[in-house]
Formats: sequence, structure tokens, C-alpha cells
Amino acid sequence: MLKKAKSLIEVIKRKDILLSVPYQSFTHLLDLLREAALDPDVTKISMTFYRVAKDSNVVNALINAARNGKTVLAVVEPLARFDERSNINLANRLRDEGAQVIFGVGGVKVHSKLIMIERKNENEKIACISTGNFNENTSKIYSDHILMTADSKVVSEVKKLFDFFSSRLILSKYDTLLVAPLNFRKKLIFHINKEIKNAKAGLKAEMILKTNHFSDPVLIKKLYEASSEGVKIKLLVRTTCGVVPQQKFSKNIKAKGLIDRYLEHSRIYQFHNDGNPIVYIGSGDLFTRNFDYRIEVLCPIFDEKIKKTLMDLLAIEWKDNTKARVWDKNLKNKYEKTNSHKKDINAQNEIYEYLKRGGEDLN
Repeated sequence: MLKKAKSLIEVIKRKDILLSVPYQSFTHLLDLLREAALDPDVTKISMTFYRVAKDSNVVNALINAARNGKTVLAVVEPLARFDERSNINLANRLRDEGAQVIFGVGGVKVHSKLIMIERKNENEKIACISTGNFNENTSKIYSDHILMTADSKVVSEVKKLFDFFSSRLILSKYDTLLVAPLNFRKKLIFHINKEIKNAKAGLKAEMILKTNHFSDPVLIKKLYEASSEGVKIKLLVRTTCGVVPQQKFSKNIKAKGLIDRYLEHSRIYQFHNDGNPIVYIGSGDLFTRNFDYRIEVLCPIFDEKIKKTLMDLLAIEWKDNTKARVWDKNLKNKYEKTNSHKKDINAQNEIYEYLKRGGEDLN
């Protein structure tokens, strides 16, 4: 679909697009930026930078936009660990080409992954919200998702964030996006409380949380409460998991970690919501630092096909019995045992085949 499109901007204006790397090519995002750099109707491109590739084509696209007379705003995080020097060099390069460069926000790290494309027509803004960095090198080995959308509810709040980065004076309310340190934890607790309420009413109540790290004590306590009330909870946590599952206080919690060829880097939070599922994707892990000391952004998925795709991918990952490790109280984290009566399931292979069949066909 995107390969044949004459204009990615026109495609995204009609419908939301989900790009799932490395299964689908990161080049689609580069093509969008290159088109925006040349489009005479595009007036401004804003972007957050945390880690970028060496000799980045993403940066080259923004430089071309600046040379073509577009306003370019780059929000560069100078304290990205191990990338401090690289990001300062990046900022200097962009500034030399006429881009406006902002070095983060005092007291917190800008860890969100955002792009904003503005056009002459106010109703034609486009936003990209990603679970990972806009980095063509890591996109080949990190499993991440990028949402490209023209939905007014989303783009208006992404615009508010970039206005805040520019002025540091405009503190806005966010009703659609989850934004740390403002409402990220609060909104997650709101959704967990809804599942608790539904469980108490005898309704189906469950959630699946996929994250890199989970150690925030407030969220852990809330999950234990939800488990005690009958909410079924599945956790996909790759690196550190502070939740102790399958105990008296956590009998309805199961937890796994998936480590395979591609680094599982995406953050996806799914809530059953009495049969009307709510799904978020974005940059924030369930660490205290991500709630309180970083600017993170998670976006709800409104497109029903994309929502189903993400839910299907979570279901596939949960069924993995070749590369999944089970988090247990003794921290042995043994591999999921394959039932002799069931076939081996490798989630990353299954996801490749699923997307190839057209879970979200971009070809």
C-alpha cells in the first residue's frame, strides 16, 4: 500500500498507519519525512531526538526541510546515556542548517518519540508516535511500532507538547495522550480500577501489559490489588520484573519475558474494558523514572484494524514456547516448556508470517 502510494501524507490523512519494525521497513518513515521536506504545503516539522543513527537519514531529511524553507524544530535530549556527545554534535549540525534546537527540559529527560508535520491547512497535521527511537540502525534489530496518524484528537495534543517544549510556559491538559510526568501513572491506575470494578460486578476483567521494565511500587501494589479482586493479568516484561506472580496476593498474575533474535522493545498496554478494548503504545516503561522523571508519551489506538493487529501480536507473543522465559518467585526464569502435544511456537517467526499475510499490509 505505502510502496505504491504517490503521497504518504495523503494516505495518512485518510487512515492511520501502523509501522512494525523490523518486520516492515523503516524506510516508510524516511519516505514520509522526505516527502514532507519537499511538500510546498508543509510549513513545519518538529521532532524529538533521543538516540539517532550515525550519518542518520532522518537527520538528513530534516536538514533538507530546513534548506527548503520549512521551519524545523528539533528537541534533542543532551543527557541520553552514552549518546551525549553524539546528540550535541547532532544539535550543532541541525542548528548550522537553520533548525531551531531545544536541549531537553530541565529536571526531566525527554524520552518520548514524536514527530509533528504541519501544513498550511490547519486540518492537515500529521503526527507519529513511536515505541522506539527514530533510528534506522536499531530499527533493523529492535522490535518497535510507529503510529502515523492525522486524528485530530492525537495531533492536537502532540502539537501542545511541542508548544510546551518551545515555550516552557504552556502547561496543557491531556485528555487523549498519556504524558509523563503529568498523567501517565494516573491514567494507567484509572484503567486498572475500571478492570477491578468490572471484576467485582462479575464481568470479564483482564489486561496485558508489555514493557521492557516493571519496578514501580505504586503500579505493582495496584496490580496485586487487581489480582486479589479477580482481574486476570498477563505481563510481558523483557528485562526487569518487580512483580512476583502466582502467589496468594498475585494468583491471577502471570508473567513472561521474551528474548529472541530481535530485541523486544515495544511498550503496549491493553485493557479489556468490558469487551471494548483499550490499547496504548508509546515510549514509557513501568519504571518510577518513566512516570516521574521523564517526558513519556503513550497514544491510544482508535483504528479498529490496528487495534486488532496489536492485540493479535500480544496474543502471539504470549503463546511463545521456544524463547519465552517464565518469571517466577525464585527468579529462576526458566524457558517456557513445550507441551509434547502442542507445536513449537516462535513468536517472532509467527509475527513475521502474520504481518506478511496482511495484519497491517504496507506493501
